[in-house]
Amino acid sequence: MKKTTKAKMIIAAFLAAVMFLSACGASAPGGSQKQGSQETETQKPKSAVEPSEQGESVNSAEYFGKAGEGQTGLNSEAASERETGKQPETASEGGTEAQSETADESAAMESEVQMTEGLKWWQKTNVCEIYIRSFNDTDGDGIGDLNGITEKLDYLKKMGIGAIWLTPCYKSPQADNGYDIADYYEIDETFGTMEDMDRLIAEAGKRDIRIVMDLVFNHTSDQNSWFIESASGKDNPKSDWYIWRDAKPDGGPPTNWRGIFGGSAWTWSETRGQYYLHTFLSEQPDLNWENPEVRSALYDVANFWLDKGVGGFRMDAVTYIKKPEFKDGEPDAGDGMTAIHNMTANTDGILDYLHEFKDKVQRGKDIFTVGEANGVSASELPQWVGEDGVFDMVFEFSHMLIDLNSETDWSDRREWSLADLKRILGESQKNTAQNGWYPIFFENHDQPRCIDHFFPELSVSSTSSENSASFDSSASSENSAFFDTGASSDIGASSDIVAASDSNVASGSDTASASDADTDVRMAAKVIGTLMFTLRGTPFLYQGQELGFRNVTWDVIDAYNDISTKRHYEFLIDEGKTVEEAMEAVRHFSRDSARTPMHWTAGENAGFTDGTPWLPIHDNYKTCNVETEEKDPDSILSWYRSMAAVRKAHEELIDGSFEEILNEHKQIYAFIRRGSSHEAIVLTNFSREEAEYDASIVEEAELVISSAEGGGVPGILSPLESAVFERKK
Repeated sequence: MKKTTKAKMIIAAFLAAVMFLSACGASAPGGSQKQGSQETETQKPKSAVEPSEQGESVNSAEYFGKAGEGQTGLNSEAASERETGKQPETASEGGTEAQSETADESAAMESEVQMTEGLKWWQKTNVCEIYIRSFNDTDGDGIGDLNGITEKLDYLKKMGIGAIWLTPCYKSPQADNGYDIADYYEIDETFGTMEDMDRLIAEAGKRDIRIVMDLVFNHTSDQNSWFIESASGKDNPKSDWYIWRDAKPDGGPPTNWRGIFGGSAWTWSETRGQYYLHTFLSEQPDLNWENPEVRSALYDVANFWLDKGVGGFRMDAVTYIKKPEFKDGEPDAGDGMTAIHNMTANTDGILDYLHEFKDKVQRGKDIFTVGEANGVSASELPQWVGEDGVFDMVFEFSHMLIDLNSETDWSDRREWSLADLKRILGESQKNTAQNGWYPIFFENHDQPRCIDHFFPELSVSSTSSENSASFDSSASSENSAFFDTGASSDIGASSDIVAASDSNVASGSDTASASDADTDVRMAAKVIGTLMFTLRGTPFLYQGQELGFRNVTWDVIDAYNDISTKRHYEFLIDEGKTVEEAMEAVRHFSRDSARTPMHWTAGENAGFTDGTPWLPIHDNYKTCNVETEEKDPDSILSWYRSMAAVRKAHEELIDGSFEEILNEHKQIYAFIRRGSSHEAIVLTNFSREEAEYDASIVEEAELVISSAEGGGVPGILSPLESAVFERKK
């Protein structure tokens, strides 16, 4: 190894240690009261820190030595050696001297370092999406706030988080929980003040965490001053900032498009005497991207937030910004309408707008962008990401829609097999392999919880026992959700994924027990966590996923808050479904499942608030919470922290190539990540039965980590086991 390279690494290691100790000792402000007024003019935070690349300040020894304890087969010694190889003079508590390196180890280490030198900071870090109103409440109003996030930054840092994607916190009437924006330049008083945001950006920066804003640019609130002016008449400066059309000759809407939340996508304005288009709620009118003034105004918004020090943007509903010809579509339901998604998503010409956004906002800046690209297929990814693309990453939803035939009809579900999931994930990996990057996600604020989504049969066996094991009979009526043990029993994954015939887990079995069910849930959660940290791309964690959050199964529609859920329920009833059929669909797909408040403790309201939570706390909070899981080395939280450390310590899991293996295996999803000097073999068993495979696949490889007690046996995976091996090339 060149002396200069080694010297740089020693310096980097020293700085990393200093930064980590500083981060751990820094006090996070919390408990500040939200202000009723907002600053209309704001300055860039004085204490904002330009963070270095995440990972440089993470202490992997903490992950392996604490969170990793109890994870069977965790090769902490080997990982520590790898870590020592990268940072040869990082001191331990005892101040021991750096270990010497052999010539071969030095060469291998230098090659690994060179492999990731060309990567951006956001490719090497982990991202956490925070649904602000459900994360942490510091002022007792039952709604999470910005100060609540600042208070928990050290918790996020322990997960190796280097970026936080915030759901919208701009001024909003909250018709769609903040995705209806009245003013892009103000913080909604529900969440705090602009000073609170400045503090969050600064404190996060001290920990090498960057804040990523959610840009909602397809639409605004109908209370936005832009829309109010546009709706006032046809002869004002903003008359063409939204999409207005005359009524049909019979006075009806211009087209038969159904909005994503149900009902016509057009609403009549008496003042203007025209209809306006809204892809979502009538309170969310669509902006007219054809108008260059609109685009310029939106670019100004993005650059305002960049000037404040944010690290990037997630672009909401971006595939709808370009509109096609306004004409009727073929009706797809008894209401005579057609889904607007099928008429407008990914319209030709959309990429021209987004290339302009890239030029005006992103080019030359050390940030990342990720687009919500529902309607973009895996084969289209090369047009959207990479050097010639418009974003750094895009969320495409093929795997999230694996069990749904129609986004309009939640009852129209389909069976799927592990082969389907492997094919979908493989296509995304393939189409971003050479030029592009992929955001690895299995949950977000709009999707079901991943355990119930990708292991639906666990809803049959575990919800009743989980309920009996952790349900607090003294809980308030607000939290009196119940679990339907028959939910999803005849719909979902086929038996080669989750073996419903297993006598120990079948619904109603006398031999089933709470501990068996809890074990299955833990192991299933670890399967998803393993994939998230080992597939090629940037892991995107959603709050509560690391604890094993589950779907809610409330019994009546009035218990739900989500407007989308209520509209889908009404659609199903109108289409002739029974109440129970409609409720089963709701229990599987409601967005409220992703939005129940975070569980910090086993105490009152799960430590989320001192007041009344805006949405009921899930009944399992007494066992599924940060305080409890941090003490359990075999918990889901401990596994996620361990896997974050594994990804950081093994460079091939960041920049290595991806090759699927055991393609035809009905139980196992497996692949190899090949780096310049090492390769990792990742094996996950999606079934609740033991799975065998060719042991030569892991020949001469060392076990890095396994989720099963006594696991990591070559050629055999225990039920729902996840294992990672590594060998030198």
